[in-house]
Amino acid sequence: ADLAWEGMKVLMRSLNRQLRKTSLSLRSVSPFLAGLRSTDIPMPGVAVEEESDEKRVTVQAFHGHMELLLTKTKPKKLTMVGSDGQEYTYLLKGREDLHLDERMMQLLTIVNTFMRQDRASYSRDLSARHYAVIPVGPRSGLIQWAHGTVPLFGVYKAWQVRQQTAEGKEGSLMRPSDMFYEKIMPALKEYGITRVTSRKEWPHEVLKRVYTQLVQETPRDLLAKEIWCSCVSPAELWAKTNVHARSLAVMSMVGYVTGLGDRHLDNILMDFGSGEVVHIDWNVCFEKGLKLKVPELVPYRMTQTLQASMGFSGLEGAFRIACEKALRVLRRNKEALLTLLEAFVYDPLVDWTAADKGNDEASKQVELHVSLSLFASRVDEMKVVLSDNLHRGHHTIGSLQQALSRWLHASTAEGACKQEAEEMGGMLRVANDKLKHLDWEEQEKAERMKTLNALQPHVEKQWTYTKQALQDALVACAQALAQQDSSLSLIRGTQLMQTKDLLSSLLR
Repeated sequence: ADLAWEGMKVLMRSLNRQLRKTSLSLRSVSPFLAGLRSTDIPMPGVAVEEESDEKRVTVQAFHGHMELLLTKTKPKKLTMVGSDGQEYTYLLKGREDLHLDERMMQLLTIVNTFMRQDRASYSRDLSARHYAVIPVGPRSGLIQWAHGTVPLFGVYKAWQVRQQTAEGKEGSLMRPSDMFYEKIMPALKEYGITRVTSRKEWPHEVLKRVYTQLVQETPRDLLAKEIWCSCVSPAELWAKTNVHARSLAVMSMVGYVTGLGDRHLDNILMDFGSGEVVHIDWNVCFEKGLKLKVPELVPYRMTQTLQASMGFSGLEGAFRIACEKALRVLRRNKEALLTLLEAFVYDPLVDWTAADKGNDEASKQVELHVSLSLFASRVDEMKVVLSDNLHRGHHTIGSLQQALSRWLHASTAEGACKQEAEEMGGMLRVANDKLKHLDWEEQEKAERMKTLNALQPHVEKQWTYTKQALQDALVACAQALAQQDSSLSLIRGTQLMQTKDLLSSLLR
């Protein structure tokens, strides 16, 4: 049985290695790109200040390997070498329309232009950090890699690892959603709700209590300590904290104006080198979050951890001033922004409005079609590996059947052994009873011997007394016999003389 299960474990490990593969050879995926050299193709997303061949950066080559990110659409991380000798990294995404992200990056570029034209905003260096998005097809494109950034979830996960190591625990880490459901289910049962219904029907007081517990379990200064650890002097800490607060303010105001949602920990990046905040994944915007299964009602993400990361002043310092300045600039240039946003609304490639109830079924069908198409592509990629694993599976199942047969035979033999063991157990119990009886007899003998040993001095004393009494009686008897003998001798001599005289007289 162990050999059969070992085969299944080997098969499972092989499948996990294939599913968690993080590196691919570019030549095996696209030999054409792998052999590309010294092209005239401009480097995607690189701005050119002057239209001249000397200033333009072109693609010289591709790196031979690309990384595979383990997310839903499995995007690939590509690295290109430019004509200036520098490396440019991009994320190649498929099965996803990037036109929305491209337009939102254009919006951020225009907002930065307005910020530079405003004296108060320019003096505070207010800007929204963005990146290049280049759609290369209806459902694919390149996204410029944000170097030096870390997702906030990565910071939180690193803290979880430290806590688990300090407490000496082992096992996989829990995601925030798993922690939420671990607490909400017992709380709902205490409230009397045994059947899990829609989250819209859950009592607000229960949700609030669970939320408060989760907030208390997460350190408030988690992000602030990470910023502090990335600084080498108090001056750098002060400057980086201000940059962080202002960047967070600008992105929060832009997100509020555009109705940006889906701001979970993986969609907010942190650059600890500069303190800036980078937002990614702009698919849920223009108040689409209000129509989700769990509506997003907050205008932007502002948790206690983000508040503490902005320094001792919190919301009432650089963050508040930057919010006011950013909103003033956006309001002053609202005509230009509305003109740009109108193009978004009338763009036939993207559904910018929230889907109504009539289109729910169509949306589900589209999502199902995309998911099936994505699954089919994954199966094609792993066809050879899956075929090999299928043969291994057949062989392993045969071994498993043999092992199960041996296990059934061993189970039958085990039953017989159990019966014999029970009979032997009965015999042992009888022997134990006899041993207990013998032990009782030995114990009784020992008690008697103990009693005799205790009586021995008394008996010896009585025997000595009796012996002395007998000796005294024997001496007295001896004396009495002597007296008797002397008396008899006296009596015998006188009587004989009298008897003799009497006889003599009678004879005369």
